[in-house]
Amino acid sequence: MLLVLLGLLSCSKETVRDNVRSKDISFYPVSLPAVKSVTGPVTPGTGYPDDEIFGVFSYYSPKTGSWSASDLNSSILYIDKGEFKKQDAYWCGWKEGAAHPYYWPLGGSLIFAGYSPYYQANGVSPVNVVFNAPAKTLSFPEYVVEDYSVRTPETVTAGNLNDSQSDLMYFLPRFDLNNDFIGVRNPNDAYSAMFYHSLSLVGFRVKAKSSGDVDKIDLHSIVLKNVVHKGSFSVVAETSAAGLPEWTLDRDDLSYTKDIVVFDAGKAGETDNGLVLSDVYSSIAEILIIPGLTHDIEIEYRLHVTENKMITEKAVIKPAEIGIAEWLIGKRYTYDLVLGVDDIEIIPALDEWK
Repeated sequence: MLLVLLGLLSCSKETVRDNVRSKDISFYPVSLPAVKSVTGPVTPGTGYPDDEIFGVFSYYSPKTGSWSASDLNSSILYIDKGEFKKQDAYWCGWKEGAAHPYYWPLGGSLIFAGYSPYYQANGVSPVNVVFNAPAKTLSFPEYVVEDYSVRTPETVTAGNLNDSQSDLMYFLPRFDLNNDFIGVRNPNDAYSAMFYHSLSLVGFRVKAKSSGDVDKIDLHSIVLKNVVHKGSFSVVAETSAAGLPEWTLDRDDLSYTKDIVVFDAGKAGETDNGLVLSDVYSSIAEILIIPGLTHDIEIEYRLHVTENKMITEKAVIKPAEIGIAEWLIGKRYTYDLVLGVDDIEIIPALDEWK
């Protein structure tokens, strides 16, 4: 059995037996709308971003169908953080800037787990990730969310809600009603991988309270205070296709938190600048944030006292004041800001990220 197993594993590059070559492993990623560094969240129905690269783990067993605990414990790592990039219609193996195919074994079956993006924000260092198959756990130790590029009046006008962050997503092996992994053997078709969000999406929209306020007030800046930007994420493959995801954060370590400037109109000469509003909502930004306790929202706006005189005012909104104390994994939150000369209103909304 050991000799047979070793023989099968040797086909991880290319195998020819009885003049039959094994098929290369390809994926068709299916995703909830993802945030990618071009135009923000992908429009529903468009799927996984074509230019994103994801990573794959795979384990091999001579067993087909459901794997028992014994099958899983004796399985062998087949693909270790393999890089997969779109080539023609599907995502296939990639390494050091060139195609690097992985091939189906000639017998037995495989399980797959994966994650996106493959690289950190610098585009060079791979994301730190571990898949412990016997423990059925995919984990990202000390993950750092990519820096968010501050929105300006110019980028808001251009419609760029988020052009600096990539969504941290994952997919897990398939499993049966007993939570046993199901080994897959389907070399003639691309493997459909369903990605799930691990972060929260927080968006902001703004408008003037009335048409009469349009010429009397504008938006200078929005800041989220003391946001956690580093933590450890893990997900256990059971219960549902999305598994049991969890973030572990250290809020006492100041290096884990920072203020995020969501929008800044900058300066006009020596004075604050402002974003001109209308009496209908304009989308300002959408930010990927580690789920957890929400944070104070600091808003600065300009009052037009006279034609040539502006006064910059500040308002700080507490989470308890608006009823959302926690951002949850895979949820989308929108904060609507209504700026009036006499009062400032913020209206939060929660919906499924879909």
